[in-house]
Amino acid sequence: MLTHDHKRKHFAMKVSLIGLFGGFFGGLLGIGGSFLVIPFLIAVFGLSPHKSHATALPVAFASGVAALGFYFSSGQVNVTISFQVMIGCLTGVIAGTHLMKYVKGQMLSFLFGLFLLSLAGLYMFPVSPLDPFVSTGELYTMIMAVVLGLIAGLSSGLFGAGGGTILVPGTVILLQVSEHMGQGISLLAIIPTTILGTWLQYKQDNLALHIVPLLTSTAFIGGLAGGYMAILTHGTILRILIVVALLYIGVQNTIKNYPWRKKVPSGQVSKAN
Repeated sequence: MLTHDHKRKHFAMKVSLIGLFGGFFGGLLGIGGSFLVIPFLIAVFGLSPHKSHATALPVAFASGVAALGFYFSSGQVNVTISFQVMIGCLTGVIAGTHLMKYVKGQMLSFLFGLFLLSLAGLYMFPVSPLDPFVSTGELYTMIMAVVLGLIAGLSSGLFGAGGGTILVPGTVILLQVSEHMGQGISLLAIIPTTILGTWLQYKQDNLALHIVPLLTSTAFIGGLAGGYMAILTHGTILRILIVVALLYIGVQNTIKNYPWRKKVPSGQVSKAN
């Protein structure tokens, strides 16, 4: 039988591995990594969907902070567009966080799965500028950046993830930036968005505070490694990795939480904390 110290070590190891995993791929792919962490928080620690989605938010913050330096050093961050995206993100995350309160746990996971599958479909098509529909004008760029940020912020607030998976393809397709530049813009915009989102979730008592500190610190370490690898990896490979992750987690969430599936008996419901 495990002693108390052994249980604590096992707990810390599990949290650390999840944080390193989410942080590494968040920094590598420029998408924050929160959506990769959510299924593990539910399966390994028995968190409710609401708590897992909220607790995953700091992973995106940590991996973004850690990886951003590598993108800056290689000139892959457009600060002007990033700040325009932030305006929309900060507005959207407030609305999304309040909206989460009105969505039931199983439905939240189901909608999250559909959301990831739709993003996977977007990524699977060749990501190239839509020349007949886009413009390089400053006004167009500003409006599209704010709109993309608003949608990404809504996703981050409602699902605790997904902002980066919207911003990267969105900036590449609609703002005609490179894959790596889109990732750099995404990471910079995600940082203040996740800070605000985490604070709002804390006020609603949705954060698993016994997990967040270690999860965040290990995600930062993972983000350093992921950011370094991102600059050395071809954009096509990064896109394929994102598609695989989106499809796998999207299918899992959709099948397991299909609204018309037989409900789990109340005695078998996962713990909510």
